[in-house]
Amino acid sequence: MVANFKKGLVLHRPKSDDRDALDVAARLRHGDLSLSYVPDDFWQGVRRLTRYRFQLSRHLAREKTRFHAYAFLKCSDGQYVKPFVKKLKCTLDLLRVLAACG
Repeated sequence: MVANFKKGLVLHRPKSDDRDALDVAARLRHGDLSLSYVPDDFWQGVRRLTRYRFQLSRHLAREKTRFHAYAFLKCSDGQYVKPFVKKLKCTLDLLRVLAACG
């Protein structure tokens, strides 16, 4: 809400949330604070979609790691085996390994 608020704050007493609220209210009352920027609906939608895409990509990476760990534990017999050499053919190789194990 406020850029460089902490630099302009003179602390004669210990800092607390109540003190911060009073300082913000006083600055707003005197017109020292500008209103925060609220983007229009288009940019809010773009932000929401970007955040959702980021969360989906993290979730997908987490699920791939979990699946690879499960396949490694199921098919390796306790030995270190690299069943996935090339990343592009990873899913196909994994399905072949699981078919051979199952």
